[in-house]
Amino acid sequence: MEHTGEGGLGCYVDGFHVSEIIRKSNPDAYRILSEVLVKQEFIDKHVHYKGNYPVFTIRDNEVKIIRYQTTDRISVQHLSLEETEQFYDGIRLFNKLIYSPENEFWIKYNPGRVVIFDNFRLLHGRSMFTGTRVIRNTVLPRDEVDSRIRKLTGLG
Repeated sequence: MEHTGEGGLGCYVDGFHVSEIIRKSNPDAYRILSEVLVKQEFIDKHVHYKGNYPVFTIRDNEVKIIRYQTTDRISVQHLSLEETEQFYDGIRLFNKLIYSPENEFWIKYNPGRVVIFDNFRLLHGRSMFTGTRVIRNTVLPRDEVDSRIRKLTGLG
């Protein structure tokens, strides 16, 4: 981490916690966010991700993956007008909750700080900053991490 300037705090939100709030308070929004497949695509210099996924991926009656990246969302044109309204009502509720201060956890990044998190669970961002900033990161594939844990613990 290198930073010359002010700001740039990291913000984290537990997407599983927010999905549980929605499940309890608005079952219809929970259902539509877990059923509607959303076209998503992300392209940059090194990768090209593309797929159709719900916002909440549910397995064994639990949310296992949160996929919510507003800049990657392409379309829900396959929905009827009523379904589209329900979907965006659910998205607005999710968005309201993830930007609620009681669901946000803010940290200051200092040189040498290591942050490890589950990208399928935590939503993350940062505050505005001045100056220049360099953060080094790595991404570990979920199946590789799960495999190593099983081998190291003897479980599975």
